[in-house]
Amino acid sequence: MVQPVTQQASGARASARNAPVKAVIRAGLAGTALLALAACQTVNKPAMGTHDPRFLNYEERHALSLQQQEHTLPLLVGAHAHGLTSGDVTALEGFLQTYQFRGESSLRVRVPSGSANAHAARRALGDVHDVVARSGGNPGRVRVEHYEVGDPNAHAPIVMVYDRLEAVTNQCGDWRDPMNPALEQSDYFNFGCATQANFAAMLEDPRDLVRPRGLGYPDAGRRAEVLSTYRTGQPTATQTSSEQEAGISEVGN
Repeated sequence: MVQPVTQQASGARASARNAPVKAVIRAGLAGTALLALAACQTVNKPAMGTHDPRFLNYEERHALSLQQQEHTLPLLVGAHAHGLTSGDVTALEGFLQTYQFRGESSLRVRVPSGSANAHAARRALGDVHDVVARSGGNPGRVRVEHYEVGDPNAHAPIVMVYDRLEAVTNQCGDWRDPMNPALEQSDYFNFGCATQANFAAMLEDPRDLVRPRGLGYPDAGRRAEVLSTYRTGQPTATQTSSEQEAGISEVGN
């Protein structure tokens, strides 16, 4: 009966001696797990942050900016032509209308030199000045520039130029990230670029992006009519005829 007691005592002493070793092993394993978790967080942190363009919305990724750019109109004059065609004149008149509204610089005319139609282009310059005068401009303030073509057989255009403010975004068609292999909740880089570019092209005045427009002039005739009706005690709201009411009631039937 004495021997089992001795064995139990020796086993207890062995467990007591091994306890610090087991504690060290458990602490080491816990530390290794924490280091691995920290490493994962370090690797994934840039992808989950706002520095990754995939996690920005399309308005931030393809932000619109205002830039000064050249607006041009090419007018091709044949080598044996005696001036601008009627189609060229119509196009030039429309170009000058936009210049009066959005022009940010002087109007320039770039005339080719050294091409097959160089002489005809110089003759057509008189027609350009005539159209400018008819459109309310000053032909004397049109700046004439010459550019070298370098090919005597080429037919180079007369180019009308002025600077204007444009709303632009970055170049669309960037498919460097067409798919998302990590299955993250993000858009591909090119997403929304075409929408932003089309929106910028539809703006009548790009300055509307950065400041509001002033109020337009009120309709003085309509205002006088409403005040006159109000003074006589009649309803000032627009009256709907019986025919219009019948047409409205039939919508959706």
